[in-house]
Amino acid sequence: MSRVVLVAAIFVLTGSSLTAQAVPEGSQASRVASGYRRPVQLRMDPFRHVLIPHWGFVMSAGGFGGNNSLNVNDARALIQVADDITSSNVLNAMNLVREGSGLEFDGAAQAGLYLGGPIGSKFSIGLSGMGRAYGFALVPEQAVAFLRSGNVANESFSLANTRAVTLTTAEAGAHATLRLGPLGSEDGVHVTLGFGGRMIWPQYYVSVEADPASQVSVSGSNINTDVTMSKLESEDFAASTSLGSGFATDFLVRMEWPTSGLALEAMVANVGSVNIKGLTAGTWSVSVNTASLNEAKDSLDVAEFVDVAIDQETNVKLPRIIRFTGSSWANRFLQIDLSATLAVHDEFDTPTTVNLGTTWRFLSWLPLHGGLEMNGRQGLGFTLGIGVETRNILFRVYGGSLGGWVYQAKGGAARVELGVFF
Repeated sequence: MSRVVLVAAIFVLTGSSLTAQAVPEGSQASRVASGYRRPVQLRMDPFRHVLIPHWGFVMSAGGFGGNNSLNVNDARALIQVADDITSSNVLNAMNLVREGSGLEFDGAAQAGLYLGGPIGSKFSIGLSGMGRAYGFALVPEQAVAFLRSGNVANESFSLANTRAVTLTTAEAGAHATLRLGPLGSEDGVHVTLGFGGRMIWPQYYVSVEADPASQVSVSGSNINTDVTMSKLESEDFAASTSLGSGFATDFLVRMEWPTSGLALEAMVANVGSVNIKGLTAGTWSVSVNTASLNEAKDSLDVAEFVDVAIDQETNVKLPRIIRFTGSSWANRFLQIDLSATLAVHDEFDTPTTVNLGTTWRFLSWLPLHGGLEMNGRQGLGFTLGIGVETRNILFRVYGGSLGGWVYQAKGGAARVELGVFF
């Protein structure tokens, strides 16, 4: 599904709400501050807490991870053979990978502390400090298909595009929001503008990538491998002050029509890069032309990464976020949200994700959440959550499947938040 179609779908759905039911006076939704009406995202959201109109602290942690093929049942099967890694077990594991798209993994995690609140009636500011981790890995379909089916259909496969990357960071940020409106009339639109930035210090980085010319072929009884992998890695976790730095910016535009029960939002976040220094470069090579399977295995066993250079540096683009969201109220208890997070294809690939969520407020301070998540990697999943949102306390627990149900899930996500307000 293209980006244009996704964005259009959001505005078609939410635009129809302009003539739908407004938020009734005295309803649970009308008693909730706009910062609490904004839907909770399981993925990164730097404006998550700065929109809450009270001064206080919030501790939060969350993450997600998944792949495009292996589900929970597959993972349980792999764990059972984890203590007996043999070539036959590896080949059997490849049979679990579905045909057509190779094997892709992606994930991210975050934990930190926020402090902030309003200054006057129109302006809010928040300060945050946290740690983050990002990861991505790809084994192309050509390689997986060969290991899955053997050399009956193809006698060789390329390892081009095979790669894996991990980055952990520490960061300190400041974000602000400016509230305008109502504009035009007493029932006009309320506009919130958000902006902020984060200083980022890399803590650990490793990137492994296959040379584009790397290839393996099996013809008859002859095995021919010519594979080279390159690696960049920060060796010393403790030497964080010498590993470079970076900066990221975040922007938000949110429009609300309270009397029409409608809100539209656009967010662009994590726009920036990190310069990472003090890296060690290494290579791993295997070149074999033999008719002996044992000789080929021996060559793999003795092969290891060899350092070729030190004090290297690289620039890594952060996985930027482009998200559009629309919200409306179906009745005095139910809020409906639709959001689309567009795909990113850089060092950390992320798929296009569409979330359809509902928030039920039978009590104004007790939101109950349920929804569906659809993305281009894991498929159709679900989200569930519960919260306590009062003047003095914030507590939220959210989680779900990135694709698949229970044991068929190909990934999962979770987030917990605890806040105390003055």
